[in-house]
Amino acid sequence: MTKAKQTAAALLRESWLVGIGAAAVTGEGIAAAVRALKQKGEEFENRAPRLKAAGEAPGKAARKLGEKLGAGAARVRRTAESGVRSVVKKAGIPVREEIGALRRKVDGLTARLAEVQARKAVPEGQA
Repeated sequence: MTKAKQTAAALLRESWLVGIGAAAVTGEGIAAAVRALKQKGEEFENRAPRLKAAGEAPGKAARKLGEKLGAGAARVRRTAESGVRSVVKKAGIPVREEIGALRRKVDGLTARLAEVQARKAVPEGQA
């Protein structure tokens, strides 16, 4: 394996690890935040008995928290994807679109070559 390929592979691996590390830390942080919020909610609920009767308020709070957590996870995913794209670009590794374009060119050239070979196979004067 060439030095450039080793470097590219190392950069990809590092980006991959950063992405899954961010996801893991986010998941752990979310779990800790949920536990802390639940504990604070229970403490507050015990001091404000009317809150127990207002069953709608905790539901709204839970929905809002879910929306915020979902948005945070999406930001982490976008950041990780952006980092991987950046590393791939810096390493000069072709992306899916470039590979697709090359495949289409090769398919076109293969078809043209087949046409030329077919014309050569037919003796002159018979075409």
